[in-house]
Amino acid sequence: MRPPSPSIPEKDFLFSALKQSLRIDGRLPLEMRIPELRFGPELGYVECAFGKTRVIAQVEAKMAKPTPERPFEGIVSIYSELSPMASAEYETLGRASEEEITITRMLDKVLRRSDVLDKESLCVIAGQRVWHLKVTIHCLSDAGNMLDCACLAGIVALKQYRIPDVEVIGEDVTIYPASERAPIPLAMNHTPFCFTFAFFPDSQVPPVLDPSQLEQRLNSGLMSVALNAQKELIDLRSHDARMLLMSATVPPNSTSTGTALFKGKAKAIPPAIDFNDLSPALTYRTILSGNLGTRDPLRVIALCDSDAFYAGCEMARLNIFDKPLVVLQWTLLIAVNYIARKYGITRMMSLKEAKERCPELIVVHVATYKEGEEEPGYWENPDTRTHKVSLDFYRRESIKILHMYKEGLPENTEIEKASIDEAFFDLTRPVRQILLHRYPYLGQVPEDAPLGPDTPLPSPPQDSMWHEMSTIIPITPSLEPPVEEKPTTWHDIALSIGAELMHDVRTKISGKLNYTTSAGIARNKFLAKLCASHRKPMGQTILQNDAIPHYILPLQFQKIRFLGGKLGLALADEYDVSTVADLLRIPLETIQQRFGESSIWVYQVIRGIDYSEVKEKTALNKSMLAAKNLPEPITKLSDGYQWIRMLSAELALRLNEARQTTPNLWPKTIVLHARNLLGDGRRSKQAPWPFVRDVTVDVIANAADRLWRELVNPHGPIKVTSVSLAFTGIEGVETGLAGIDTFFNNKPVSKRSRDDEVHFRGNHFVCGRCGYKASLPPSATRSEPERESALMSLKMEHDDFHVALDLSKNQDNHDAPSSPPKKKKKKKKSTPESSPQGIAKFFNRTI
Repeated sequence: MRPPSPSIPEKDFLFSALKQSLRIDGRLPLEMRIPELRFGPELGYVECAFGKTRVIAQVEAKMAKPTPERPFEGIVSIYSELSPMASAEYETLGRASEEEITITRMLDKVLRRSDVLDKESLCVIAGQRVWHLKVTIHCLSDAGNMLDCACLAGIVALKQYRIPDVEVIGEDVTIYPASERAPIPLAMNHTPFCFTFAFFPDSQVPPVLDPSQLEQRLNSGLMSVALNAQKELIDLRSHDARMLLMSATVPPNSTSTGTALFKGKAKAIPPAIDFNDLSPALTYRTILSGNLGTRDPLRVIALCDSDAFYAGCEMARLNIFDKPLVVLQWTLLIAVNYIARKYGITRMMSLKEAKERCPELIVVHVATYKEGEEEPGYWENPDTRTHKVSLDFYRRESIKILHMYKEGLPENTEIEKASIDEAFFDLTRPVRQILLHRYPYLGQVPEDAPLGPDTPLPSPPQDSMWHEMSTIIPITPSLEPPVEEKPTTWHDIALSIGAELMHDVRTKISGKLNYTTSAGIARNKFLAKLCASHRKPMGQTILQNDAIPHYILPLQFQKIRFLGGKLGLALADEYDVSTVADLLRIPLETIQQRFGESSIWVYQVIRGIDYSEVKEKTALNKSMLAAKNLPEPITKLSDGYQWIRMLSAELALRLNEARQTTPNLWPKTIVLHARNLLGDGRRSKQAPWPFVRDVTVDVIANAADRLWRELVNPHGPIKVTSVSLAFTGIEGVETGLAGIDTFFNNKPVSKRSRDDEVHFRGNHFVCGRCGYKASLPPSATRSEPERESALMSLKMEHDDFHVALDLSKNQDNHDAPSSPPKKKKKKKKSTPESSPQGIAKFFNRTI
């Protein structure tokens, strides 16, 4: 049964008192009730009271498996329970009341989604075991403003709770009770508090803080604000936005970077809130933690990019480093070195225009496959009608650079090859080790630390630590004269150590391979990629946290990776914006209504937030493709053989090169694609790839020829404009495989000699083992595949004969009577007569 509404005298008395800045309980309009806290017998059990409003918060923890999308983070769940015991208003017949839903959502935003807890500190074994924290709010009595009381109870409970200490050995996790090891407090990033204001329909009645039950029932709108000690706005929630708009006043001369206050109403987001993670709190727990995930405050990510890579490869091959050079593919330029760029030459420019701008320009055409050649080469005047482009040389040089990265950087560096000429590096772990080695006092929590491992780190040394070969992006580039420099942070020192590592490996690459590279060092992949192109060539740029806002705000957001296509164009058209600063003014909720899931990524990346991991990609390609767009269509079946052989040569070269680094590679399928304008369009044929010892051009071409004859109708009209040949399902086969004869022989199988091979000659073959000659019977003219198939059948029959013969010989050897074994004469052991025997030998043995 719901309680009766306040009477008219109660309402008039309350409003008349508030007009005089008086409240029934004696408080001022903006005065809170004094909170009372009581702690239970268990850690994490807290009872909080605001007057007669009473709430119990309880924290529990258990081991659980992390979610697949966040393998390095623990789990935090918020639950609230409002029963009729708190107030008769909550009799909802089993359904969650509106008040309960509001409190649960607000607590979830304040306690969980605002990153109060360092969730990565809850990780025990990445991807397998994490702590799951359950925060339950029980409302005992509602005398007004239950939300603020519940928020305070939850925060205090988290502050007081301790998780058991654990020990990890391999994949075994041991959880120690409090009687054996002291439990560990939770790592908290900040401490938010909630404040609720009540507004009234009469404009002469001032709003009140921490409303009582009567004030809450007579108000026309509630506004709840969550703030932390750093004055950061965590959440702003209203039960009636209209009353807030009527009550809120904005000074006419005030400046605002936004246009509204509430969700869906163009929320104002000043830069201080947009970039509120630039100076995270660093404690001893932070630097000693072994879980270095994507949210680590001392994360160091680098990107290294080869300068004009294709042109650099040709400059190193020709030993030409001081002249303008371009790389040509047919008629367009695909690479321009930096000397040629000074003449205004750009990629995709025609060769004629480039020659007009720089007559002394050196032009190098990429290597091509030529008809009749099994390897690519640099030919004079290559023709699209007889040659095929090969980029294998650049792939090989890219692999060499990647190997030098792995050799020149510490072993615990994570390396991700992003493309043929660039790679990402996660330097967090090696930098952390060097940091603790240079500053050993960070490796142990001081005995007098007031908060134990949660004590903030001491201030870092303020001397110059930036590497001399690095460019530092200024924090405030537009201010003249420059403002006073900000003090050095530990993350600045971590970035400088990462710059040293990258400078050393880049110097080695330049000295050994003659390739120049540029690098960017920042806190995540997005920013590292952005600043790597800040100063090229041979540049290295460091982006400090404090320099992030002024560096990315003026950028054209459509130049950001993945925002230059349809998504970026749609954002620009929808909101009439061009720079990152313009896009920052659009609230997340507004973008979500229009662009759905993509809006989360956009919202984060324009604020310099990127939690993507640096993952080493497998060096094994599951497929290999060689393709050719034909300058002149194939109109006859026989005209396709030259192109198929050329594609086969490229596949043979690539597969054999891959086998040099990863032996036993083998494709499962060979696939031929062709686009026939006069037939069914693009068609394909595939066949299982046989297990042959050596993959040569002839072997691949023979298999591809059979597919070509099956794919193209020899009796109908054809007009093939493109052909491609591919290996798919490439895997490493098991080693130690042998023939069937090893099951019958005790001797290990030796490699076949060349004498054992079968040689096809015309319509017959000769066995290299016994000299037997087998011929095909005379018949009508056979096609090449039919001839090979018939000869192969004869060969297999002859091989079966040899297997049977070998088996019979082995059986005869086993069945033949064997001569009696000769008795071996036993040699007497020369033992001295005085040597003890029996049990005496046991007691007299020498130890």
